[in-house]
Parts: sequence; C-alpha cells; structure tokens
Amino acid sequence: MLKHYKPIFYNRFSLIALFFIVYSLVFSLAFASIHKIGFSFILFALVSYVFWTATGVFLQSIPKKIALILIAFLAFLWSILILTAPALFKEFKEFLSTGLVILLKEQPVYFWGYVRQITHTFWQISAIIILTGVLFWIFRRRKANYFQKSKTTLIFSLLIIFLANYTLNVERHYFQKNFLPVDVHTFYAIRTGLKKQSKEKPLRHFLASDWDKNLPDNQNEKYNIVLVVFESLSKVPLPFYGFDNNYMPFMTEWIKRENNQFIVFKDGMSVSGATDVSMPTIYTGIGPERDYYDLIHAPFLWDYAKKAGYQTMLINTQSQKWKHMDSYVNDKYVDAYFYPEKLNMTFINDIGTDGLSLLKRIKPEILKLKSPFFLYYNSNATHGPTQDYSPEIKDFIGITDKYGKALYITDQEVKFIVKTLKQKKAFGNTIFIFTADHGYHIAKRRSRLSSFFKEALDIPILIRFPKKWISTHQDIYKTVRENTGKRITNLDIAPTIFHLIFDQKPDSSYTFSGRSLLTPIDNHRTIIALSTNETRHWSSEGFGIYKDTVSYIFHDDSGFHFFNIAKDSMQHHDLIQKIQSKQKHYFDSIISHQKYLEDVLIRTGYLK
Repeated sequence: MLKHYKPIFYNRFSLIALFFIVYSLVFSLAFASIHKIGFSFILFALVSYVFWTATGVFLQSIPKKIALILIAFLAFLWSILILTAPALFKEFKEFLSTGLVILLKEQPVYFWGYVRQITHTFWQISAIIILTGVLFWIFRRRKANYFQKSKTTLIFSLLIIFLANYTLNVERHYFQKNFLPVDVHTFYAIRTGLKKQSKEKPLRHFLASDWDKNLPDNQNEKYNIVLVVFESLSKVPLPFYGFDNNYMPFMTEWIKRENNQFIVFKDGMSVSGATDVSMPTIYTGIGPERDYYDLIHAPFLWDYAKKAGYQTMLINTQSQKWKHMDSYVNDKYVDAYFYPEKLNMTFINDIGTDGLSLLKRIKPEILKLKSPFFLYYNSNATHGPTQDYSPEIKDFIGITDKYGKALYITDQEVKFIVKTLKQKKAFGNTIFIFTADHGYHIAKRRSRLSSFFKEALDIPILIRFPKKWISTHQDIYKTVRENTGKRITNLDIAPTIFHLIFDQKPDSSYTFSGRSLLTPIDNHRTIIALSTNETRHWSSEGFGIYKDTVSYIFHDDSGFHFFNIAKDSMQHHDLIQKIQSKQKHYFDSIISHQKYLEDVLIRTGYLK
C-alpha cells in the first residue's frame, strides 16, 4: 500500500520544494537579526514539500499537452519569484505582503512599475527566459499518462493539495510574526491580497468657503519660496552632514560658501516611513494620527501662498496617478502642475521619471514665474531601486556606488533649479527649504514601510535664507539658529512656510500639528510616527512615540520596545523590561487619547 503511494511523496517536483526551502534558509541566515527559524518554518516547509510533490503527481496524471502548458506557466512564475525575491526582501524585509498585493491591485501604475523594473534591461529579460527554460526542461513530463491508470492516486494527490492550501487559512499576524518559506509566504500574500478589499478612505481635498477669512495681511516684502522634497533620503551619507564623499558636490559647496545663510538642522525626523502618509502631512501640516476630516479639509501650502498673492507651481517627478495624487493636489489654487503622465515622460526607476529631463523640458515655464512665487519640487532619484543613470549626465565624476549616483543626480537637479532662478534674476530673493518624505532605510531590520526606528525616519532639513531677509529678521534668524540642535519633523514645514509667507506665525486658530521653525521649539514635545492611518492600510501595523531622549515603539509582530536614544541612537538596546512605571503611564495615556493608536492595538490583539 505504501509502495503504491510512494510517487506522491517523491518525484521531480519535490526538487522545487527543497529548493525554495534552502533558498529561504539563505535569507534567514543573511537577516538573522530579523528572522529566525522556528517550528512554524519547519511546519510550512513540510506543507511546501507535500504540496509540490502532490502537484507533480497531478501534472503527471493529466493529458500531456495540458500538463506541458501548466508546467511552462509554473516555470515562468517560479523564475519571476526566484529572481525578484532578493529585491523584495531587501526593500520590504519580507518576500511579499498582502498589503503590497492589494497596492498593486488597486494602483495599476505601481504594478506596471514593478513589471518595468524586472524587465528593464536585456540581461533581466534574458535571465527570466533562460531560467524559465531550465525549469521547464527539468519539470516537463517525460512519461505520458504516468499515473493515469490510478484514479486513487490522482484523487489522493488532489486531496493533499487541498489540505495544504487549507492550512494557510491562518490569521494574518501569524505571517507577520513567523518566517516562512518563500513560496508559502508568496502564495498566502497573493491569495489573501487578491481576495481582500482595502477599506482605505480616499485622499480628497475639500476646502470650506470661508477657510481664508482670518489670514494675516502681509504688508512687508514677500520672498520667493522653493520647497524641495527628496525621496527616501537620510542624513546618512550626505556630505553636508559630515560624511566624507563627493556625492553632492553642488549643494556641499553652496552650503560651505553661504554658511551664514544656511540653517542645517541636526535632528530632523519624518513622522512616517511611508510616502503616501508623509507627503500629505508635508502638504498640510496635519499629523498622521489626526482624524480623516482634519486632513481632507486642511489647506495646502500653495493654498496659503496663492491667497497671499504668490504664483504657484508644483513639479513632481513621481507618477501622480498613484494614490490619485493628481486629483488630490490639483485644485484651483495651483497655477502650474507638472508630472510624468502630464508630460508623457517615461519612468526611469520605480514610478519616477528623470528629474533633469523634466526640468529641462519645463524650464521656459519656470522662467515665466513672476515674483513672489511658491515653487515645489519633488525628486524621485533616491527611491528604491534608485536611479543610477540620467540621459542628461555624461560623467558621474568617479562615483561608482549606485546610491551615490542617485544622490549626484539629485544634486544636479538642485543645481539646475538654482541656475534657472539666477537666470531669471530671482535667486537672491528666494528662500530654499530642503527636506525628505522619509529616510533611506539602510539597516537590515524591518521594512521601512512598517518601521518606527530612527533609521527609517531620520531625514535632513535645511533652510537657506537670503541676506536681506536675515538683516530684517535678525531676532527670528537667531531663534532659528537656536533650533538647529532640537528635534524637528517634516510636520514643521507647513507652519514654517505659513510664517514665511505671511511674516507672522500661525496662531491657535490654525490647526497645524507641527511648529514654525522660526519660533522657539519645545525640545520636550511628543512626536507620533505612523505608517498607516485612515487613508493607508498595510499588512503590518504599529507606531512610534518620541519624547525627550526616549522612544516608545510598537510593532505588531514584536510588541512594545523602549529605547534611550540619547545613549543608544541606533536603538539596538531594548529597555522595555526596565521602563519605569511613570514613563509607561505617560505613554499609555498618549495612546488612550489617540483613537487611532488604540485601534492599532485592538486590531493586532494587544488591547481588548
């Protein structure tokens, strides 16, 4: 009897299961600080083995032509999985997540962006074709109707496949907390991601008819404002933050030359590791923990600028079809709005186009801007997988590092903007603000999209003031200088620009979550970081609470963490077992007063 069923548990398809198990073990060893092999891995490795061997029996028990078609299809999918898993794991610290599948399903621009990434070069396409061919050759059926005579064997193999699939009906946090073989994890993510519907609320913009009735009237000289938001940029490895390299020669020399005009904030952080949470907070100054109503009814930066008599221009090198950003930001207060789809430009990396090419194309429009103007520019070069070439750059001055090349491209984009403003005689009267949506994730632990460690939130924030502004605002300038060592966030950008536009700090009637950097910053304020909110759901959930020299962090797969960031800036030494009751009570009170934070703990089973 056992001899009769032996082929079900051992055939050529057993090899693919064994390969995926070993392949996954390699990732586990490479990222031992995140993923450790446990009983769950062994259990689902067995599930994988049984599933693929039973699949092999099934394919050898059906008509040969149908079997060959199915094997060719499987070989193609296997090759894609094998070749793309390293990139996915590097970016997200997991093979594939339900959240990513939902994103690809609901945001087609991102799906086609990933397709372009894996078929970007001749070598990538060749690798897929060759590996598909090799796998097809290994697993093609050589003996037609090998098991066709045994209906019992066929039925038994189908039953095993069904039972293996049934074992995947587990709660999603099980998959967050356990490291599983790549094929099992991927299959679960695709199956649940295609089935589940996101309940995210859409990004919208509704302004009340009287929102501007109390705006200050600035009778003083108005300065042009340029806001540059970099994508995925940490202070590491920026040369003007003390790192020895030539990645950004223009900005480095500019800051050195105009040192007295530049304010370089030392402790800047984002309030989110996710772009679609961070960018709306920059646009509005509304924190990610705030109510959905507050976000969609908040004025944008350019709304304030337009009402103050500024001409407004938005330039985005990222796709604006993603998350429907084009409809979210494109309202009546924008004079000019440029992005890849509007200009019919091709994507270079991720869903971003070449910024230098875009700037070159719209340079005549920039030259037409009349002062005072508000110019917003968003660069995508440093977003993963990072842009390491540009049709506008012939020489990377000896830079060989891929991320270094992306930084150099970003640097040349800033140089282009500065040269263009000098050409139109507007440079001397312009205030520049530089920041990032979130950090560049350089550590091996956790995905940036679900990390609340400083390594994912650490960002540069710089302001360059004209000499004339400094001479007429000496007391304010002194205050800004005093803020350089304090912890600030990209939530502070909106109230700061408001202050610059109206030459008056926003009062309590403006519900900014941040503070103007032109006013004294309370170094003891509480900062909340989130990568999910009412407009963004994800497979992983959590939050970070930063207060003074400590941080209180929650991740749904590992629970609570507590760090003294004054002594442990990289947050490697978890002190949760030593947290004082007074400190614990304070953080618990913050959570109890923030409905969204409480909801996160309820959904993840940490709070009843």
